Amino acid sequence: TAGRSRRGRRQPREGAVDRPASGTGWLPAALAVGLVIACVLPAARTPSTPAEAADWRGAGTLPVLHEGRIKALDTVARNTLQLLGGRTSVTMPDDGAGPHGRVSATQWLLGVMAGSEWVGRAPVFRIDAFEVLDLFDLTRRKGHRYAAAELEQGREALREQIAAAREVPPEQRSFVQKKYGEINEKLMAYDLLRFAYETPELPQVTGTDEASRREALEQIRRLMQGARMLEDNHPPAVIPPLEMADDGEAAGPTTKWQAIYPAVVTAVVARMLDGREGQPEYRLNPALLPFTELLGAVDGPPAAFNAALATYRRSIADLPAVQPVAPKAAFEAWLNGFNPTDIAKWLYVFATVLCFTSFLAWHGPLNRFVSWLLLGTLVLHTFALAARIYLTGRPPVVNLYSSAVFIGWACVLAGLGLESLHRMGIGNLAASLAGALTLMVAYGLDTGDTMHVLQAVLDTQFWLSTHVVTVTLGYGATFLAGLLGTCAIVHRAWTERVRPDDATRVAAVQDRLYRMTYGVVCFALFFSFIGTVLGGLWADDSWGRFWGWDPKENGALMIVLWNAAVLHARWDRWIGPRGFALFAIAGNIITAWSWFGTNQLGIGLHSYGFTSGVLMLLAGYVASQILLIAIGLALTRSAAPAARAAA
Repeated sequence: TAGRSRRGRRQPREGAVDRPASGTGWLPAALAVGLVIACVLPAARTPSTPAEAADWRGAGTLPVLHEGRIKALDTVARNTLQLLGGRTSVTMPDDGAGPHGRVSATQWLLGVMAGSEWVGRAPVFRIDAFEVLDLFDLTRRKGHRYAAAELEQGREALREQIAAAREVPPEQRSFVQKKYGEINEKLMAYDLLRFAYETPELPQVTGTDEASRREALEQIRRLMQGARMLEDNHPPAVIPPLEMADDGEAAGPTTKWQAIYPAVVTAVVARMLDGREGQPEYRLNPALLPFTELLGAVDGPPAAFNAALATYRRSIADLPAVQPVAPKAAFEAWLNGFNPTDIAKWLYVFATVLCFTSFLAWHGPLNRFVSWLLLGTLVLHTFALAARIYLTGRPPVVNLYSSAVFIGWACVLAGLGLESLHRMGIGNLAASLAGALTLMVAYGLDTGDTMHVLQAVLDTQFWLSTHVVTVTLGYGATFLAGLLGTCAIVHRAWTERVRPDDATRVAAVQDRLYRMTYGVVCFALFFSFIGTVLGGLWADDSWGRFWGWDPKENGALMIVLWNAAVLHARWDRWIGPRGFALFAIAGNIITAWSWFGTNQLGIGLHSYGFTSGVLMLLAGYVASQILLIAIGLALTRSAAPAARAAA
């Protein structure tokens, strides 16, 4: 019986790769899931506000119209601080009245709207250029952040520099002129907030004669002109309309969101015209006075602020413009505090470290732990995508930021799929690396509203759901293939120096890596081709032409042609497994150029994704891929003499 058992037992084939035992127990899985839960629950929990503290978190859930969509007040505050200084909170110095220490974005924004004195001392403007500091007579300091009050003395000199810069074409402006323009844009955004929420000084009729009436009318005319100028610059509008505008109807005084200054002027003019023929009946917006009182309580006792906040909430609760958007605004404010993509990013980084560790020791238990850790993180990553879909009402990819989040999600999903098939740790490594790197890219792209309203030509649900998602999957697959090719090159370089005698096992691992890379390249070709064709159909539907040799179109075509060339080179035996890996790495360069490089050209119908500072980072990434290819070529050349000697 024992002999039959030994003869009947399946023998491993020569060169097989050792797989971790599937029976390593439930402990790694439980620990991984527990770690994810321990990271998620504290961040997802909404902390309660003590009765003696102001409810700034609750104020951050108020709905605001800004940049074409309804946002949470907390989102507007965070985006504004990011624009001014690259942070989402303020650290106040202990040098005067007002709050000290860390101040939330919502408290700072309400302070700006209320005209609080302490806001002028808040260091929110980031200035790096020495020339700009010299203009304001400032010295460089740690953190590079300065307060509005410190910049007042140089405003006139800045205006002169801006006037001189406007005489020069934008593409010919010097570095210093561009830096002057950047700080000027920040100051204008700050001033817009202050002026839009000032309470206008209403005209006073001092007499009953014709001259007094004309003077009052002139004052009202100036108020209306100022209100129009403010609204032309589209400040955040927190006062909701009384009515809902019909589709296609221009927003009128009672059907549009407004800031305080335009809202007060609108109310005054409507009251003056009340009763005249052809004019609607005057109705005071129930939110106007409560919000004014809320701003008046910003610097008061916390109990007074909380009471004013509750009053304002009740005043807008029944307005038809608020009812459908209030839940989304509250959810968005909660999501800002939760920040699931940031948690997922660090979990992916931790998983990457464990993957490398597993190749040195405890391979089976660590690999199983990482698989479950990545699975739990993928659930969190999926929730982040679903939350964005809920808030925008759009497919998961609508801009560069969301494309990075989606590409990372797709790569992690594919990596886990590869790991389930091969169980050698490479799928986990590719998934964790891709997830960490893409979410780091997304973090770098998070410089403002990441869910902004689409341009009209892009605002099409069907094409967003087909072309954009499909071609982005092609991008992700090409990147994943390049990452697997990198793993193959690094594995070869490492084993030839550390384990030169284990040729059979090395060859087996290399064969697995080649087969994984080959399958992913086939996947990339399919989706990039289908996505490019769908893009042409969308272009024909939107612009009346299927193909226009636009840089973005050319980039997508380059990805298709490159993946096809890689496969044909392998089928015709022009390249072997190692050459296939090098070609896959080169695909990263083409995909990165199509993803980011084409946007920097500023030409074509797809030039809507320009991001400052990307070219330098893109050049660094391309250089790293060229270095990997060079290392792979060097290994190939060094292996050839050894192979001939062995023969």
